Amino acid sequence: MRAQWWPGATLLLLTTRCVLGELRLPGTVVPRWYRLELLPRAAEGTFAGRLRVNVTCRADTDTVVLHADPALRVTADDITVCHPSTRASWSEPVSVVDVQRNSERQLIILLLSRRLNRHSSYSIHLQFEGRMGGEGEHGLIRTKYFDRETNNTEWYVVTSLRPEDARKVFPCFDEAEYKATFEVSVGTPSHQHVFSNTPLADIENVDGLPGWYWKHFPVTPLMSTYSAGIVVLEFEHFSQPEGSFHIVGPTSIESSIENTIKYLQDVYEYLQDYFDFPYPLQKLDIVFVPGVYRGSASWGLVVLGEDCVTSADRRGLASKMAAQWVGHLATPRGRNDWPACAGLALFLGHQFRTEFKYADELDETSFNYGYGQEIFQQVRQSEAEKMRNKVFWLLHMLQHSLTEKTLRTGLHELLVARQFQVFSTKVLWSSLTQQARRDATLPQDVTVEDVSSSWLGKDLFPVLNVVRDYARGTVTVTQHVLGCKESRCASDGGDSLWYIPVSFLAPGDSDVSTAGARHWLRRQREMTVDEQLRPEQFLVADPSGTGMFMVNYDPTNWALLAEALHRKVLPVAVRTKLLRDSWNLAFAGELNFNTAMNMTLFLEDETEHDVWDVMFSMFHHIDRLLDGSRAGDKLKWYVSGLAARPGTRSGLLNCMGHGGPEETQPDDWARRGKVPSGLQADTMCNILITSDLAEFQRALMKIFMQLRSSGSKFHESVVSCFPVVLTTKKKLPVMKGNQTCGGTLCDQ
Repeated sequence: MRAQWWPGATLLLLTTRCVLGELRLPGTVVPRWYRLELLPRAAEGTFAGRLRVNVTCRADTDTVVLHADPALRVTADDITVCHPSTRASWSEPVSVVDVQRNSERQLIILLLSRRLNRHSSYSIHLQFEGRMGGEGEHGLIRTKYFDRETNNTEWYVVTSLRPEDARKVFPCFDEAEYKATFEVSVGTPSHQHVFSNTPLADIENVDGLPGWYWKHFPVTPLMSTYSAGIVVLEFEHFSQPEGSFHIVGPTSIESSIENTIKYLQDVYEYLQDYFDFPYPLQKLDIVFVPGVYRGSASWGLVVLGEDCVTSADRRGLASKMAAQWVGHLATPRGRNDWPACAGLALFLGHQFRTEFKYADELDETSFNYGYGQEIFQQVRQSEAEKMRNKVFWLLHMLQHSLTEKTLRTGLHELLVARQFQVFSTKVLWSSLTQQARRDATLPQDVTVEDVSSSWLGKDLFPVLNVVRDYARGTVTVTQHVLGCKESRCASDGGDSLWYIPVSFLAPGDSDVSTAGARHWLRRQREMTVDEQLRPEQFLVADPSGTGMFMVNYDPTNWALLAEALHRKVLPVAVRTKLLRDSWNLAFAGELNFNTAMNMTLFLEDETEHDVWDVMFSMFHHIDRLLDGSRAGDKLKWYVSGLAARPGTRSGLLNCMGHGGPEETQPDDWARRGKVPSGLQADTMCNILITSDLAEFQRALMKIFMQLRSSGSKFHESVVSCFPVVLTTKKKLPVMKGNQTCGGTLCDQ
């Protein structure tokens, strides 16, 4: 007869193991090995499966708790629990008295007739059935497509698993920390092809299903349930080894995939070098499926849509490849840790594209306010997306303040210590702190966790005020919340203070990526440092532009910076930052618009498209606010006047490689400011070059307003032709010095 305590004990067990706000499995029974057999029927949209999972008991228990999606059908008659070895003291199965389902928590609870013993191993056998999902869903999904070569409608099947999605495919211990080895077999008709985490090992008949065959895949290393994956193809495809991985895809893209393969090979080699850690599996299959597919990344198996081959934006590929190391090899412990991992993958993708000069695919890394691409108070994002983007920005800041060497080595040490295991966000920050201690790139009284918690826990951001004492050569640095003056925010205490790395660029400093932060503002309101600058020398704070903050200066230093901009002694990154910060601060009420306008005068000789891109981003925002007003009209002519002044001749052939002005097609595009889809950059350059001066000004403004409002990436190509355009236009008078605002523009 069963003891009378078990129902209450089970409830208590399930509701009291709460870790950092997450409800977890009891942990009394843990998996060691999964034997998974799947029979997907794509046409019917169903699948069936058998599962054997070997487990070990950490404590005596008569209850086994697994995850299973409510839509997954499992019955008590299909479940047995026994000892995996025939040499056990007993060999008869343990009876399953009852199977309870908790739909809200997606649990299946096996109530047993006898206790399982601590430190003993057992084997759970069960069968299950389910329905496939469709496009945009997760789990085991099927997608229909039309094969133009055969004129048939066909299917492909793929696992699209996020953390905690494996339970939609098979009953399992669906938490990252329960890593186990997997042996997978997939039964399909003979004409279908299957790929999984490991190379295909064997094929045999499926009993009772003529024409069906089991495709057997050998055991995997230890991995989390979400790392398991399969893809089933029935279309004609090519299959070819490419260096370190294997490419599979529709025959229709075989002739056009060369550039994408080169891109993937570059990513693969870059990540191995970055982590200083070789790819850990026997193989990596890159499978392209027909049509548009957002992609999924299991361990050893990356599935992409064929649209990746033709798309100009391949940013997601690098992040999916990075997950092979940080995501599958070393896995975030729980859902609270996944945003940091996603932010790290995003960061690594950006680093790759920067090093390999895929400039058209770079993500925004500077913090913006008002007219910027993202600010958490203004953009609708999930909490996970917010945290991912904050971590992305934070890692850029840490790379500069700790140095790239410290960051890379710290991530390498994390992989070495946590391979085939899980890690928490705290462990990630601890690994970076320990490496920074070894490299002496972080003060002894500061940890990376201190820094990260001060940034990631807030949706607010600071302004760094830099005020110089020109007689003593000292610099006082203060912080306050962006848009909130110190007198109103002082009562917030530590909630409105951050750990801020402070670095400076002064005359004579040529490298904006000077190793490490020179000072740290340690959640304090202000500090004073001795920089020993002469009064006539300028000072730039955060010259790399990687800080998640704006920088404001005293009026004298702003004037020195404006003069330095005219003398062309500041690097592109600094020119971009000063232009961005001055206008962001002006819109936030932190800086007068006279100063912001004066910071644009250097543009009359500017030929770098990155700098002009910031200017037109800002100008689009102002134009929306001032459209139709006298001030708005004057501002348009001022900006177009800057653009029409002759610049230097460096880079004059940026966009003139495909024909000359005589090839320009209808010049009324420029008059109307219309940009046909697919218009090439050289054609747009020709339109701007051949138009007369007044027409040029009107076209320039309209074109940029249309491109900015549509979010098109084409504006970057157009900006690149400014060095050509500037040399073809006569000078326009622009206001100089203190006449920039002159009571006519900024006052209205």
